[in-house]
Amino acid sequence: MRKLRGKRSPLMKLLFFVIGLATLYGGYYAGNRYAPVKSEYFNLHALAQPAILDLSLTDHYGRPFDNSDFAGHWNLILFGYLQEPDAARSGLALATQVKNRLAAEPGLQQMTRALLITVDPTVDTPEKLRRFLSPYSPDFVGLTGSSERIAAAAGALGVKIRPLPATQEEPYRIDHGTSIGLAGPQGRLLGLFTGVVDAVSIAADIQKLALDHQK
Repeated sequence: MRKLRGKRSPLMKLLFFVIGLATLYGGYYAGNRYAPVKSEYFNLHALAQPAILDLSLTDHYGRPFDNSDFAGHWNLILFGYLQEPDAARSGLALATQVKNRLAAEPGLQQMTRALLITVDPTVDTPEKLRRFLSPYSPDFVGLTGSSERIAAAAGALGVKIRPLPATQEEPYRIDHGTSIGLAGPQGRLLGLFTGVVDAVSIAADIQKLALDHQK
């Protein structure tokens, strides 16, 4: 028996057109619904929901430091270690520049500080951290603790830590992420500064957050 080749009726053509149009619109809607929203900040990648950081560390005076110690401060959270050539110092220098940019608002300037969390806790003792921080603002805090606690803090900020093989030029190296976390006066992580950052933009973002915080 010979198979009949059916022709699409005008009604069938209309039906396929409507289905195709619906698929196109649905894809457009979904793509726009889940597209990244333009940030209202210069550098800060803000979290949709501020997160609680469960910290249990020791400061550079040997005192316990936990989430409650964020209170009353805008905290720039850095990771580094004292024997690395540049990253820890450059991060603290950046935080110093941020504070300087806030000089027109003395209250906000005093509330802004850096927290340097060492990624080398077996070497970087509170005493060594205290000496390392001495040239910087007395508001800055060095933090150490167990490897597990530091790894947990780093993980909460998406910062990876891993020892690197020794080389002749650098016999002692630890690779770590350079993102800077920002925790607000209420003790919650508000977002991250990642990639290329500058003191002007960070200071402007803190000013905006502080203004919103007062509303």
